[in-house]
Amino acid sequence: MKRRSSGFLGTAIASAALSALMVLVLFGAGPTNAGHSGLKKHAAIEKSVTVDGSLEKDGDAWVIKLTAVNADAKEQECNVAASLMSTVGSPMARVAPMPREIWKTLVALKVPASGEASGQVAVPEEFAKKLSKKKNPKADTFESTERFNVRFKAQCEAAATDHIS
Repeated sequence: MKRRSSGFLGTAIASAALSALMVLVLFGAGPTNAGHSGLKKHAAIEKSVTVDGSLEKDGDAWVIKLTAVNADAKEQECNVAASLMSTVGSPMARVAPMPREIWKTLVALKVPASGEASGQVAVPEEFAKKLSKKKNPKADTFESTERFNVRFKAQCEAAATDHIS
């Protein structure tokens, strides 16, 4: 009787599959830029305060809406930097492009103890025009695309209390 061997091809395929699985387990499935469009947001955490928000259309204008949630038992005064980020990418690129800040504003929020506070900032017209720009359906499929998101960075301190003696 002849013994049947799996051969070199079977061993190579099994080895490649195992290697791919190990890379996926070790590094995780990273985000891709393929097919992502729209507006994204990024939360900021400062001490006991979490600041989150979004970039939204409010009638004809664009606004950044943000909410700060305080888990501490003391009132917090927060200065939140909201940055409008732009990423210009090409479907032919092998590496995802780095976002760049195109506009930044500071928002002051007083967040009550164990509570939340909200704020809203209008995006200036020159940047709102970019956000409202429609995609040309007749454009070449390899046209670069610009995506927008908003990021937050917060600095919070316990609110000062006035003591009268």
